[in-house]
Amino acid sequence: MRWSKKAALNLSVEAIIIFVLAFAMLGVGLFITDLLREGAGEGIEKVLGSLDDIEEKPTSVKPITGITKEGFNLPFNKVAKLSLGFYNKGNTPAPGATVLIHYCKSGETGVPVSGNLADPTTHPIRVYGISADVGQSEAVVFELSLQNNDDALAGGLYFCKLSVVESDEETEVVNAENIYEQKQVAINVVS
Repeated sequence: MRWSKKAALNLSVEAIIIFVLAFAMLGVGLFITDLLREGAGEGIEKVLGSLDDIEEKPTSVKPITGITKEGFNLPFNKVAKLSLGFYNKGNTPAPGATVLIHYCKSGETGVPVSGNLADPTTHPIRVYGISADVGQSEAVVFELSLQNNDDALAGGLYFCKLSVVESDEETEVVNAENIYEQKQVAINVVS
């Protein structure tokens, strides 16, 4: 059997075209996969927040960041937004980590305004946000909305405990015995 030069050349050109098309399709597939992965990652960061979005990164020395010594203002009948950094310095992972403000004292009278730690609906300040599973020696940013719970706090300065605790997001049941970290914060309720 004899091969003609024209047939051999034709076969080579077809093989080159197939290779070029295959690599082009591979490139398009990788590009689309990368776009989908980035889109999913951005969606998660918007719910929880990104460590790049906060000024001070949480560390083992300062595991809760995002609140200055002066605290923050809480409008009387409005919602306040807060980005809070948390670093798990514990020896184990922190599943279902969520933020609560559960015990406040008036800065003027010293009278406590408290609620049941295990029941977030009784706290003077309701904290709305997504819980997160935080691995050992990992950090996360919580994007939170805070609201004066049924106007429990009158206008003025309060000193409160902010705690990162274990919770079940679906049932809102808080494991009051598993507090990952606590910090005292100043909250100025303004009318």
